[in-house]
Amino acid sequence: MAEKRVITSDIWQDEWFGSLKFFEKLLWIGLFSKCADDQGRMLDNPTVIRAMVFPYDDIPVSQIDDAIKIYDSQNKIKRYSVNGKKYIQLLHWWEHQQGQWAMPSKHPSPDGWDDRVRSYMKGVYHEDNWVKKGSKAVPQVDTPAGQSTSPPHVAGHDPDPDLDLDPDLNPDLDHIIINTPTATKSPQQKFIAQFLDVIGVQFSQNYGQDELKDLLELLDTYGDDRLIQVASWAADKGVNNMKHALASIRTSAARWKDKPQEKSFAERLAEA
Repeated sequence: MAEKRVITSDIWQDEWFGSLKFFEKLLWIGLFSKCADDQGRMLDNPTVIRAMVFPYDDIPVSQIDDAIKIYDSQNKIKRYSVNGKKYIQLLHWWEHQQGQWAMPSKHPSPDGWDDRVRSYMKGVYHEDNWVKKGSKAVPQVDTPAGQSTSPPHVAGHDPDPDLDLDPDLNPDLDHIIINTPTATKSPQQKFIAQFLDVIGVQFSQNYGQDELKDLLELLDTYGDDRLIQVASWAADKGVNNMKHALASIRTSAARWKDKPQEKSFAERLAEA
C-alpha cells in the first residue's frame, strides 16, 4: 500500500522538536515519513536509513547513529533486538498516525507493543486491534512531536474510512469488497479485491459505481496482470483517492512495458 504520513504545522512550535539541531529535525521527519512501516517500525541500521532518507547526500553514517541515540535517550524511540537483528520502534506512533489502513509489519514488535492492522491481504479483509477514528479510546492525532489538536484529514481521503465498508451506506459494492468468501469469488471479483489491496484506496461513497465501471473497462482493455503491475507502480508514487488512481493507471497502462521490478538500493542494503 502507498505510505501516507501525517504532519501538521504544530511540529514547528513543539519544544522537543525545536530543541533539536537542524539535521536531527530533518532525520526525525525522515524516520516517520520514509523509513517507518505502517506500524512505526524499521530496521535499526544507520546505513539503510541514510540510503532511504538521504539518497542524494553524502551523510556520515556516524551522524545518523548519533541522532538516533538522541531520540532513544529522550524516549521517542525504542531500540531493540530479536534473534540478533536490530530494530527501531517509534514509541508514540499511534498517537500521531491514524490513517485509513495499516499493513502488518514484516519486523517483529518489541515486548509489550500492540500492532493495529486494517488491510486487504490477498483479497481478504483483515482487522486486528483496530480502533476507529472518533472513538474515545483513540488519542487526538498530531505531529510526531507536537501537542495534540484535532485529528488530521489527509487530502483526498474520506475522514471516516468505514463509509466505503459499511453495507448500509454502500450496499452495491459490499458484495465485492466484504461479503463474498474468497473461495467463491469470481475471477473478476478476485481481481477487484487484489486491485484494492495493491492500490491502497477504496471506491468513494458517492462515485463508487462509476469508478468500478471505469476499472472494469480498464480490465477488459489491458488485462489483470498489466493493471496490477501499473497499480503497484501508482501506489508507490502515491495516490490520494480512487479517481486519482484510475486516472494515473489509465494514462500509464497504454504504454506500460511488462518487466521485472528491480529492488531498490535500500532493499539490497537491508538484505546484505
